[in-house]
Amino acid sequence: ATGSKVRAKALSRVTDPGVLAQLALHDPYPALRLLATDRIADPLVLNRVALDDHDQAVRLAAISRVGDPTILAALAKAGPDTAVRAAAVGRLTDPALLERLARKDPSADVRWAAVNVMVDQEALSRIAQREKDSRVRGRAAGRISDQALLQQIAASDPSAEVRKEAAARITDQGALGRIGLGADPKANPTRVYALCDAKREESGFYRSDDSGATWERVGHMAGGAPSGGPGGQAAADDWYRGGDPGYYH
Repeated sequence: ATGSKVRAKALSRVTDPGVLAQLALHDPYPALRLLATDRIADPLVLNRVALDDHDQAVRLAAISRVGDPTILAALAKAGPDTAVRAAAVGRLTDPALLERLARKDPSADVRWAAVNVMVDQEALSRIAQREKDSRVRGRAAGRISDQALLQQIAASDPSAEVRKEAAARITDQGALGRIGLGADPKANPTRVYALCDAKREESGFYRSDDSGATWERVGHMAGGAPSGGPGGQAAADDWYRGGDPGYYH
């Protein structure tokens, strides 16, 4: 250990590119290879370290500085472990490859890394609606700008975290509406009720049996609500509060 510390101190003074390359590629100590890799400017040496080093930390350090899209694509598709693949994906710029990895890769971590750098709004929208993993779905929701879709996700996604991500991206605050919450902890400590006043198709009476993690709509606006005539707005308001028994079915 003492010897490696002495060598590390000596390495910090090395400026010769050839010596640094030899250390990065062949030194038996991962810590010293890592130090050398951090100081290398030669892209060909960085490529070799990223592809061939057996230590994950050394490879990640090299990948963070690799600019060759062919090398990055190879590591993204067939790297030795998920962390290396995700790091390579995070440096990709090919939209088609990113979408393919985001939709089809078996690793949720790799799919998340792809979504995290995607800019294609249509592809992100599809992932936000169809992805099975809630963390990946939430990251997609956090990168889309379609306000109508964000409102839909914020209102109906089964994951509270995804709904939160979508709501944070909604710029039209009026679209969020108003929500009144109620609970009876003595009767059922995990049951929560919510009366949502938002868009007509999203308004209604909701119930959660798991402290708000998921919601089920148990009341909705029935067709033919009064919108004018005798009674006017007062009649409509009374109907919304429950004057019409159809509201609860």
